[in-house]
Amino acid sequence: MAFVLANTATKNQALYAFEPSLSLESVEFKTVRLEHVHYDHDGNILVDSDTLKEFEVLGIPVFERKSSAKQFLVGLNLVGKAKYVGVRYKRAFEHQYTDLGLFSSWTELNR
Repeated sequence: MAFVLANTATKNQALYAFEPSLSLESVEFKTVRLEHVHYDHDGNILVDSDTLKEFEVLGIPVFERKSSAKQFLVGLNLVGKAKYVGVRYKRAFEHQYTDLGLFSSWTELNR
């Protein structure tokens, strides 16, 4: 799972966006909202290609681990202000709840 930074851990939160910079001291941040966002039952953002494009356009960084997001928060002095929000690929979430125990025509032919 990947992570983004938000102002709250509840749905419809504002996400932190950053302009790319070589130096952590010169990074300026702003909060932005996604237009089309879907959540799973745990409050993680479900992303597809459109959501990833929106992340890119708005400048929302996606972190591979919480530890890397935390380092970024410490560097920007946002430790008490930002929350971690999980990001999951929408198709992986859908397949998790698909019952694959049913026989397909292929398995019936091979019995």
